[in-house]
Amino acid sequence: MIQPSRPRRGALVFGAIGVFCGCNASEEVGSIELSVTPYEVPVGAEMLRCQELSLPSDSDVEIVRVTSSFSTGNHHVHVYVSADGSTGGPEKTYDCFQTVDFSKWHLLVAAQASGLDWALPEGTAIHVKGRQSILIQTHYLNFGAGKDGPMIAEGKVALELSAQGETRARVAAIAGENRAIDLPPYTTGRVEGECALPGNGEILAMMGHYHLHGRKFEAWLRREGEAPRPFYETTLPEPPWMTYTDVVYGGGDRLGWSCEYENSEGAPLEYGPLESSQEHCNLFAFYMREDGEAEILPCEIKPPEEG
Repeated sequence: MIQPSRPRRGALVFGAIGVFCGCNASEEVGSIELSVTPYEVPVGAEMLRCQELSLPSDSDVEIVRVTSSFSTGNHHVHVYVSADGSTGGPEKTYDCFQTVDFSKWHLLVAAQASGLDWALPEGTAIHVKGRQSILIQTHYLNFGAGKDGPMIAEGKVALELSAQGETRARVAAIAGENRAIDLPPYTTGRVEGECALPGNGEILAMMGHYHLHGRKFEAWLRREGEAPRPFYETTLPEPPWMTYTDVVYGGGDRLGWSCEYENSEGAPLEYGPLESSQEHCNLFAFYMREDGEAEILPCEIKPPEEG
């Protein structure tokens, strides 16, 4: 895992809160722990599980560090908040072999198999409303030689909070998703997309995401009429988490990303959640603005038939 390039702020007093303990966060609590209810993944199976709950805090919180730790077999874990800011939804857990509806859920944090440990820049924080509804999606794989029994999927995401009055600027997520993937058998191909960025600001961190057929992921900034300014490129099977101190964008800039694939199968390669037979081309980035409030930005590139 690539470690944060920014210095970690001074340690706070920790008070871990399990989301199922019925506790509440308060101004004195230094962290909130979101725990996933353990579930079994059979041999040869691939599972996506969604868990809905409420932030265990009666008051709004400012998140200054995010860490996650999950058991072997984890492909990704995404944490979302209600898009409309709704609070106090019912707690429930269910299988979710479908794309998260960005009109209902906005990305809060994302991590892949290696987990995450990210301290935000000094004086910045991610804002979440007290008791805001939360969705945690986990994706587990129990594939490969030597798998002689089911695995248990379990883990947690810890949110370290700031003291009152420490935040000078808020950070928010950009969730880019390109659904226009349709690659014929035994061919290679590429998809790309771009989204507008608000105001003037800075990209603080990001990672790419694709499945087993992904061969290269790139991201760039582009102003209309100008050449792209690349800042992220990887050919690794799992695109890494990267942090930045110098990726600054201006008014009119767009954030772009692309995925290259190799389809060695006898069937078309299309968009979908399954690691072994379908593909994704997702970008998860975090930014702050210099001239306004950073807000969560969903960005979907849809195939022509979806309009």
